[in-house]
Amino acid sequence: MSSWPADGIIVFGLLVTALGCIIAHPLFNYGVNAQETPQADGYFHMRPLRAAKALCFGLFLVGVCAIYAALQSGACFNMSAAENAQNRAIGFLVSGILMLGALYCCYSLLLRRFSFNREYIKAASPFGGEKTLRFADITQAFVKSDQLQLTDANGTTLAVPGQRSGMAQFSAVLDSHLLRFAQPAAAEPIPETEMLVGKPIRLRFFTLGEDCMPVLARDVGGTVGSIQGNSMVVRTASGKDITCPIIVQGIGPDVTLPPPTMGIVANYFIARAADAPAE
Repeated sequence: MSSWPADGIIVFGLLVTALGCIIAHPLFNYGVNAQETPQADGYFHMRPLRAAKALCFGLFLVGVCAIYAALQSGACFNMSAAENAQNRAIGFLVSGILMLGALYCCYSLLLRRFSFNREYIKAASPFGGEKTLRFADITQAFVKSDQLQLTDANGTTLAVPGQRSGMAQFSAVLDSHLLRFAQPAAAEPIPETEMLVGKPIRLRFFTLGEDCMPVLARDVGGTVGSIQGNSMVVRTASGKDITCPIIVQGIGPDVTLPPPTMGIVANYFIARAADAPAE
């Protein structure tokens, strides 16, 4: 490396730094308090965390290095002027795409503003205006490319990026609407639910705390006795039957059981602790 030109060593160092930021960006959140408190307007404002800033910094450095490399291209003495011009054009095309992608990521992760309360999620951007979704109207939520994609009953979509403060509180508020114990049954049958019959199950009922974090109100154990439409009947250890809606997003494996035992956990949200069914 001692025979490299000075600019080559600098670019190499910048690329190593950029790749380090991109690969290890989640580590930048270590020790960060990611919870939020409501502001004067009553909304929780979600700020980009250090991991998002590190990722954007790394991508921007890659774009800068690519542009510098393009500026240095097209000066090979062994090639014709036409070939040098072609190489320079390709270099500018590739570096331009990389820089545009880096700038878009910076815009998406740093410049867009998100806030929420118990009823609404708002998104605002410098060039795109403001969009508001009502939690009660959201029908679909899934993670795609480190972003939470939300869709309401009208087909309006909103992508909430990760690496933001208040994300745990936001997820709890969203779950309090999507995983409601008292929500109406789905219009269409849910396939392959018969496999739940006979499985040990834990029903966990949560309320939403004052800080918008989930609070466990009751934990009920039992066995899935039968499936009735889109509901399951759970028989508790005391012999009581509890009818629960089948909410696919809230059902998962019970990792607290010994390996040979197959069990499931169903998470629900209730308005008050008193609304949780007794065992």
